[in-house]
Amino acid sequence: MIMPNLFCKRATLSMHARLGLAIAFLGLSQACSSASETKEVRLVLFGGIMATGIYVAEETGLFAEENLSVSVKNAPNSIYLMTELVKGNYDIAQASIDNFFAYQSGQGAAPLDRDPDIRVVMGGSTMKLDLVVSHDVNAYSDINGEILGVDALTTGWAFVLKEMLERGGVDDYEFVETGNTAKRVTALKNGEYRATLLVGNYINQAYAAGFKHLDDSLARLGPYQGSSFGVSAAWAADNSETVVSFIRAYSNAMDIVYDTDRREEVVAIVSKHTSMDPAIARKTLSQMLSGDYGFTPRAALDPEGVRTVISLREKYGAPKADLSNLDDFIDLTYYETALESLEQ
Repeated sequence: MIMPNLFCKRATLSMHARLGLAIAFLGLSQACSSASETKEVRLVLFGGIMATGIYVAEETGLFAEENLSVSVKNAPNSIYLMTELVKGNYDIAQASIDNFFAYQSGQGAAPLDRDPDIRVVMGGSTMKLDLVVSHDVNAYSDINGEILGVDALTTGWAFVLKEMLERGGVDDYEFVETGNTAKRVTALKNGEYRATLLVGNYINQAYAAGFKHLDDSLARLGPYQGSSFGVSAAWAADNSETVVSFIRAYSNAMDIVYDTDRREEVVAIVSKHTSMDPAIARKTLSQMLSGDYGFTPRAALDPEGVRTVISLREKYGAPKADLSNLDDFIDLTYYETALESLEQ
């Protein structure tokens, strides 16, 4: 499988000939930006630490500088996020990349009322998913025969959990759909099950409540491409300047997130938008900005993480689908254009 050239920590531009006219037009549009009409963007995502770049772009005026008015909806679960994106009720979605692969390949957790034309246009992070368990669970064998919590049965983290359980020797279990990560933390605390996969600030919240770490996806499976941005290909084609502006604003926001001199500003922004305790926000940001997982500079896609996602979907996804042609799932031309403008 050939991976796109832009899969790297610092993107390398490789399509100058194809993008030359687009970049020239972009430069002209920027010169006239003060007179440009404000473009409305309807964004759906899962709140929490993964949305840090969105919160920062809004609070620091980066969206406004791009003449964007971005409305944000927190999704209750991945089924809502994906089906409403496909219906056209949202313009852009931020979610684990596997959700976009699943619905585009016909393996989504819910039926669609039309053929999807989803494309991933930007990355965001690689993930370390912790298998968080009750205090009395000390080994995989302790959750054999148990009910385990997932967002949806056929997308994303359910496959990660399946693979971790298989490698851990667990062959008797039942998954229950609970919804987004916040809902799974609540269900865990309420004793509805003894184990689930969590990420980011939700991990720290669960550990603070007395739950503990049994295993994690990074140690067990390796890198996993996480938060990414997906759009309808038709909408993006009709609104290319808006997509490029959104990516540019988000990329600039992530530069602020990485700036250690502005860390407390970012902590305050995250706490404001999530009601997260500042100490938890500070700790989670530190984890997401260092080490072998977390946010990727300029929201680049990670090639190894994408391979892991695809290999799990090829193993567990149904019905069987061909995921070999990444052009059917990923379009980085808008991302290239945005980064090219930032380099000028």
